[in-house]
Amino acid sequence: NRGLPAAQYGMGHTIFFGHYFSQNDEVAAQWYRKAADQGYAKALSQLGWCYESGRGVEQDFEQAVTWFRQADALGDEVGTMNLAVCYRDGKGVEKDIPRAVELFGKAVEQNFAPAMVRLGYLYEFGNGVPQNYARAVELYRQAAEEGDVVAQSVLGSSYQFGKGVDKNFHNANHWFRKAADAGDAAAQVYLGVNLNNGWGADVDL
Repeated sequence: NRGLPAAQYGMGHTIFFGHYFSQNDEVAAQWYRKAADQGYAKALSQLGWCYESGRGVEQDFEQAVTWFRQADALGDEVGTMNLAVCYRDGKGVEKDIPRAVELFGKAVEQNFAPAMVRLGYLYEFGNGVPQNYARAVELYRQAAEEGDVVAQSVLGSSYQFGKGVDKNFHNANHWFRKAADAGDAAAQVYLGVNLNNGWGADVDL
């Protein structure tokens, strides 16, 4: 109530996730807006996500882009990545893969693992950039070492199938196990198959 943006953002998050208060998307979005109106970067990004997803506000991709741009301008890596996704998918803005790559790269420079994974996907599948498995694996590895579960699972798959790296079941299992321990279903399946067949490890039935 004193108008402190960090506290307003924190209140929004508490209500959004239903911690200590009843979960309410609309009320959470109101608190995010209070903080965003004062230029609080995290709130700008979160409010943009509310507009993108239609949580607590009417879905509006153009509004989402507006808030993400402000967050990006303040150096918020989440806002930068979300803005990149909008350019990648053409949501609220004209589709522009080179601009998306630039923004993903900016977030990667801030050591933001989810952006590493998304940029890696572009290189792996040649989406708007020349296909480059080695560059994709480099990004996946960087994110995996930061503890990103998706990256750990995808890096395991890279070793499993020899995409961007030499095929190596031992290394595949190393990363699958990390992701599996964190609950990643695909990694659990691959690890189970590999261990059952003795690929990269002693048979573990």
